[in-house]
Amino acid sequence: MSYLLRPSLADAGCIRSLIKARLSTSCITYSDNKFDSRVENQTVNRLKEPAPFVNYAKQSENLKHFANGALVVVKKEEEYTLPHPIWSKEEAEEVEVTHRKPEGITDNLAYFTVSAMRLGFDIFSGYKLQLRLGTLDERAVLIRCIFLETVAGVPGFAAGMIRHLSSLRKMERDHGWIHTLIEEAENERMHLMTFLQLRHPGPLFRGSVILTQLVFTAAFSMAYVVSPHFCHRQW
Repeated sequence: MSYLLRPSLADAGCIRSLIKARLSTSCITYSDNKFDSRVENQTVNRLKEPAPFVNYAKQSENLKHFANGALVVVKKEEEYTLPHPIWSKEEAEEVEVTHRKPEGITDNLAYFTVSAMRLGFDIFSGYKLQLRLGTLDERAVLIRCIFLETVAGVPGFAAGMIRHLSSLRKMERDHGWIHTLIEEAENERMHLMTFLQLRHPGPLFRGSVILTQLVFTAAFSMAYVVSPHFCHRQW
């Protein structure tokens, strides 16, 4: 989520450059006039606006704080990129992080599966050992984040594709779940693009990503066909 701060009018000029750099990794269209208007009008909760997805910020052309020829080149986004809503600081602070305890066989099986995958990745990636020895550094965390984002972008898109095909076969509406899942996949992919501004993975790392993607995509897709509730809780 991109946070839109609520600065005073005197701070608007200073904050604008920071906002542009932050939004540049989110495929959002940016407009100085719209930004100034939102600041001057002291924008209210976006969820209470009549058209919540109308106001976007424009993608900045480059990231000066990541300007380095060895890093991924940041190109100007085209019109086909998906827009994202701008969440204010007030809206972000109102989000309540909760955990719903698993109920029934399906919930407990899903919780066990995710916990086992997390533990296995922590062990085989050396995260547990590095954490215990106190040798966990920025490089290790960055590699971990990049790999996890390549996996995190799979469930939403795989599930969205399966629900899309199901909607076509049944000739019925999906009532928004397809869009929600695809948006989640896009969100995770943008996280990956952000981390790639900081590090270029090597050939061995890329090979492991390809192998993991083949196995995980196939496994998750089959699991979603058998039980969508196991993969994505819908209520």
